[in-house]
Amino acid sequence: MGDTLEDELDQLYQLPLDAFTAARNALAKGAGVRGGEIKGLEKPNMAAWGVNQLFWRERPIFDELIEASQLLRAAYRDQLEGKPADVRAAEDNHRATVKRATQTARGLIEAGGSQASDAVMAAVRETLDILPSAEPAGRLTRPL
Repeated sequence: MGDTLEDELDQLYQLPLDAFTAARNALAKGAGVRGGEIKGLEKPNMAAWGVNQLFWRERPIFDELIEASQLLRAAYRDQLEGKPADVRAAEDNHRATVKRATQTARGLIEAGGSQASDAVMAAVRETLDILPSAEPAGRLTRPL
């Protein structure tokens, strides 16, 4: 059941937000010993759902964001070690990539039938700015 259940969990986080709870409960019912664990999965809030949808539906943009984040961190690390680093270029690239990813997430939230309020979008932007993280990509339940 290992990979199949993991695939089903991935699918759960791709569903429209209002379908999450019923689908989670149905999945938990058929999950045997992992049923309790699955039943305890928290429904994502709107900001986390938007970031998850970016991962599932617009992977090239998500991957570009992760790459820009890694390049920025590498530039900072080089600078701290006294090596030549174009930190400004890395910051500009990261900022532009976060902006593009945020706009894409807004579109996904609105396409899902929800309103992308200023508060939700601030949480989306902050989360995208922090990525990558130790949290499993595509399965966030709250903003980072």
